[in-house]
Amino acid sequence: MGKWRSCGLACALLILTVFNSIADAQQLGLTPGPNGTILKDGLPYRGIGVDYFDPFYRQIVNPSDTSYVAGFQALGQHDIPFVRFSATAYYPAELSLYQTNKTEYFRRMDGVVQAAQQAGVGLIPSMFWTYWAVPDLVGEHMDQWGNSNSQTRQFMRNYVTDFVTRYKDSPAIWGWEFGNEFNLNANLPNGMNFLPPVNPSEGTPTSRTSADLLTYDEIRSAFTDFSNLVHSLDPHGRIIETGDSAIRAEAWHNLNQNNFQTDTLAEQLQMLGNDNPANINTISTHIYNDDIPRLSELAQLAQQLGKPMFVGEFGVSTNQPNQQQQFEALLQSIEQNNVSLAAAWVYDSPYDPDYSMTYGNSLAYELADIEAANLAISPEPGMGLFVCVIGGLLLLRPRRLGA
Repeated sequence: MGKWRSCGLACALLILTVFNSIADAQQLGLTPGPNGTILKDGLPYRGIGVDYFDPFYRQIVNPSDTSYVAGFQALGQHDIPFVRFSATAYYPAELSLYQTNKTEYFRRMDGVVQAAQQAGVGLIPSMFWTYWAVPDLVGEHMDQWGNSNSQTRQFMRNYVTDFVTRYKDSPAIWGWEFGNEFNLNANLPNGMNFLPPVNPSEGTPTSRTSADLLTYDEIRSAFTDFSNLVHSLDPHGRIIETGDSAIRAEAWHNLNQNNFQTDTLAEQLQMLGNDNPANINTISTHIYNDDIPRLSELAQLAQQLGKPMFVGEFGVSTNQPNQQQQFEALLQSIEQNNVSLAAAWVYDSPYDPDYSMTYGNSLAYELADIEAANLAISPEPGMGLFVCVIGGLLLLRPRRLGA
């Protein structure tokens, strides 16, 4: 018996060493897992955060505005795990700081990343929030997103390289996003009615043309370039997603027949697969209003593609009747459809008061609901395994690994 007990103890110690090694080698950020899951520290993870649109944009508008520090602290104190934010400027004139004084540009970004890290809040930076800022800045039309030799694409590669290289080893960064809702502007049959804004005082041209329309071919080309570059620069293999909204219910017909006929599920699956090339390892969608009943369908499409889904925005306007009930029903749908990751629109935003939630306004209940939902859908953070040895018997039990 002594021999077998010694053998059992040796095996137990070996297994303990292996488990501890796995647990202690914490992976930075979120990574795609098997069967359409997301992993954090190597373990399956589900989480609900918020969109915090402007912590960096505040620095662009007013470099002395550091109110985001208190914002991150409040989120961290209430266990909101992460935020999605605009990691760029809105208009071309604002983005020009990156060209004229890159040191100052990233000094301001450093402050945001450091504040989030100190508050224990993860970040998903959206690098090209508006689809017109970069082409306008370099003097090109929107269609140049699809030209790999354009100045627009070269700017994209330079910006991504600078950004990812600078922050790839930061524990604050949870994933990478291309931009905000580029897909909503692609191949619209009535696209000339939805051209980018004209605001010359902010650096836009004085007029727009049909060359400022976007196509799926163009944005897919940019998505591929972006994701391949990020994948090559980030040794930690974080999630990479487009930032797209919910795929239009007529997207296949927009592209192939220039009309608004509703797609079949097979056509939607084809579109979604093509919109998310190989190194885009996480499906992005945004859910509002009419798209709320589609959440289950979109989750199933992502599952068929074998990729996790990030609901990068969801919310209900205060202008809607029964707003609280609608919000809570949407949050419940996110839970029930096993969505890996979601972010509610929007935390502390002067730009969208009908959705803006803070801990001191009438939408504070949304933040409390999100905090409660996280407790319901995710095991206690940092749970791993340890091996307990009783005689020659091995017992696997939970073990806290730390945040």
